[in-house]
Amino acid sequence: MISKDKYILSLEKKIRKIFDYDIKNSEIFIKALTHKSFSKDNYERLEFLGDAVLQLVITEYLYDKYPNHDEGSLSREKQFIVSKKTISDISIKLKIIDLLISKNLNFNKDHALQLSIASNTMESIIGAIFMDGDYNSCKKSILKIFSQYLLIKDNIGLKDSKTLLQEHMHSLGEELPKYITKKLSGPPHKPKFEVICKINTLRHSVSCVAATVQEGQQTVSKLILEKIHGKK
Repeated sequence: MISKDKYILSLEKKIRKIFDYDIKNSEIFIKALTHKSFSKDNYERLEFLGDAVLQLVITEYLYDKYPNHDEGSLSREKQFIVSKKTISDISIKLKIIDLLISKNLNFNKDHALQLSIASNTMESIIGAIFMDGDYNSCKKSILKIFSQYLLIKDNIGLKDSKTLLQEHMHSLGEELPKYITKKLSGPPHKPKFEVICKINTLRHSVSCVAATVQEGQQTVSKLILEKIHGKK
């Protein structure tokens, strides 16, 4: 087992490299990376704080960069950027979870747990930077690690396929789409779901296989919209 001193050195090096931040109080960051399976003094409170700081930084950024966009498009774009999927994708890519202090967690057998903790630890580290430094330090770090999602573009906050399909059915006065999910057999670390969708204006249901239920619902909604537009 690695000594505490070596762990702190590794932690400080990684936080400096990834977040461009120099740690002042390493104990805050140790807490930010401690899972409840290891100690009651864990990352949950810092995760709560980090989530709020992340929301504020991204909201402020979008507000400043897109002065001509309305509240709806700004809100949808923010929700995409601060979604658990986006945060966990970034966290896993940066291997934040390698620094996690935990007991008896097997991410090879539980992919959903890995995604959840990856997102949680990213938010808890943001909370730790806020507590150890200040808002501006935290803002700088967030804008750095989320840079690929903050590229300036003409249109932001585009509605996703599921929302567009719901709005289409509502405009026709029809019932909203119905989604059925079936979990398929396979290894726990690579879950697969069959998602089936039926709407009243199509004779046959549409289905797909996806790694998550949310992804599957978006995919079948897109397929149905393509069928609808193809019929017009």
